[in-house]
Amino acid sequence: RHHTHANTHTSRVVQFHAVFARETTKPRPMPMYSVWLEPPPATIGARTQKFIADVASRVPSAPMFAPHVTLLGGFTFVSDEAACVAFDAVLVREKEHRAEGAEAPLRCSTSAILCGDRRHQCVYVNLEKTQALVAAFETANAVIALPGASSDTFMPHMSLAYGIDDEGVRDGVRADAEATLLGDDPRALDFDVASYSLWKTDIEDDSCDSWVRLASASFRNGLEM
Repeated sequence: RHHTHANTHTSRVVQFHAVFARETTKPRPMPMYSVWLEPPPATIGARTQKFIADVASRVPSAPMFAPHVTLLGGFTFVSDEAACVAFDAVLVREKEHRAEGAEAPLRCSTSAILCGDRRHQCVYVNLEKTQALVAAFETANAVIALPGASSDTFMPHMSLAYGIDDEGVRDGVRADAEATLLGDDPRALDFDVASYSLWKTDIEDDSCDSWVRLASASFRNGLEM
């Protein structure tokens, strides 16, 4: 009996280690990244950042995040290093595109401040979908090749709030944005892009606390890498 019990115990240990090995060798989800266009930090960036902070201070579900226009979002790489290599390739292509006579600086022009029902598009500045912005998207996507992304699905916008589920609250934030950020000037939020940047953006992190800028390139004198 003792011998049988020992064999059973050994069998269970082997089974446990086999299951543990399977669990620990499951592939982890790859980290997620985004390429952003950032506004001038001292002007539009500062004004929109203050607005985002004000919303986050009074709406519990609304997090803090940096103001930006997502050029290409939600793509994965095996590591930060691999994502940075791809970002460098995007910058090289964009510099080549600009050397061929692309619009410089890259302009973001306001169409309207709108509400949506997606977490990361619940209150946002809708931007005019210009040929220049579409070309910038296509240049980036030629490198990244994000599945399902196309110039048809590209919707340039700058979010002013995330994570507001209540339609009435969203509409209130939109009205506040129109009064505070636009006022009597419908072009008050127009800007020339100050920089391209690569961010690590875990979309499962509702707080956005883990989001971090990994690399950037200034637009001060052309595209400086």
